[in-house]
Amino acid sequence: MDRPLETVLETYVDEQVVERPVIEQPSVQMQPGEPLPAGAVTLLPSGDAPSEEALLAPLERGDAAFAAGDYAEARRHYIRAQLDGPYAGEATLAYALTRFAEGDYSLAAMALRRGLTMVPDAIDRPLDLLHFYADSGELDAHLLAVTAHLAQHPDDAYGWFVLGYVRFGSGDAVGALAAFDRAAALDSQDQLAYLLRDAALAAVRPTAPSNAEVPDPPAEPQQVPESEPLQAAPPELL
Repeated sequence: MDRPLETVLETYVDEQVVERPVIEQPSVQMQPGEPLPAGAVTLLPSGDAPSEEALLAPLERGDAAFAAGDYAEARRHYIRAQLDGPYAGEATLAYALTRFAEGDYSLAAMALRRGLTMVPDAIDRPLDLLHFYADSGELDAHLLAVTAHLAQHPDDAYGWFVLGYVRFGSGDAVGALAAFDRAAALDSQDQLAYLLRDAALAAVRPTAPSNAEVPDPPAEPQQVPESEPLQAAPPELL
């Protein structure tokens, strides 16, 4: 999906990314003091800016659908939140959870990575999974599913990345640390995996017993990467 941003507009239609070429409008050549021709200026409709409540509404509807187990419906609301308001990063992270719940760990990882570059604070303070899952047993089942997937595909770095973030968001910093360690070991250039590993390590250390041995993180450059172009991503999100 390496495309120059100035030549392509992306819009979501039923989760499909529709590519439309940008049509360049000819510039209007004006002489000093000459009045603007009709149609040269488009006035935006007047009205108040959307309220905070209105901006949060798509996220809240998505959360309600997620809690009810309707992940496809939740995803539609999260996509709307990405398009309509200032909470695109949070909506992208929530979108990732719908993919995790459905067992699509590659898309879940790509959406997580995109969302984390948009909301870097979510590296140290991950989404609270219990906010999304009304039934903790459902979360346990989804954790068992990704664990079983990794037992069969131990070299799936995306899977380990997703498991790490979900464990981190469900309060299991020790399990998250182990998962991020595996993700980083599989891809030594994955800066986000190292940053998340450090965040999990920081969460583990204050609660570890005084005689517990907590490994130090590897000496890797610690910086939030730029939003990464998706490689061979399915034509849905991102």
